[in-house]
Amino acid sequence: MAAKKHSALYRHIESLHGASAWGRMLDAGTGVNSLSWVSSLKTESWTAVTGSSQEAGWVRDTLKASIRSQDNIIEGNWADPQLLKGEVYDIVLADYLLGAIEGFAPYFQSYLFSRLRPHVGGRLYVTGLEPYVPTVKPETEAGRLL
Repeated sequence: MAAKKHSALYRHIESLHGASAWGRMLDAGTGVNSLSWVSSLKTESWTAVTGSSQEAGWVRDTLKASIRSQDNIIEGNWADPQLLKGEVYDIVLADYLLGAIEGFAPYFQSYLFSRLRPHVGGRLYVTGLEPYVPTVKPETEAGRLL
C-alpha cells in the first residue's frame, strides 16, 4: 500500500523544518488531517488536543494503527489554565486553531498565542486561511510577514 500523500501545506512545513529533529510534538488543535501528518513524522512522541469528544473519537478510530504507546490524544480547552500545565514541546502545530477555537472558547482568540507560548520549546508552526490576499503584493514589511 502506498504512503498517503499529505497536503502541500504540510509538505511546506516539512521543507521549512528541514533536517531538524521533530522531537516531542504538540498538535494544539488536532483533527484527522493534521494528526495523520504528525503521526507520519519521526517524532519522539506527540500529544494532540481537541475540544471535541466527537473529534477525539473520530481521530482515535481513524488513526488507531498510527498511535504509539508514547502518543496521547487529549480532550481539552485552551481556556483551561491547567491544560498541559508545565508541558513543553519541541514543536507546536497550531493548524487552523486560531479560527476554530472560537467554537470552543468564545472570545479567546486574542489570548491563544500567549496561552500556547509556555508550551513552545522550539518552533511554533501556525496555519490558517486569513488573511488571504493572493493578488495584492503587500507594500509594508508587516504586510509581507503576514
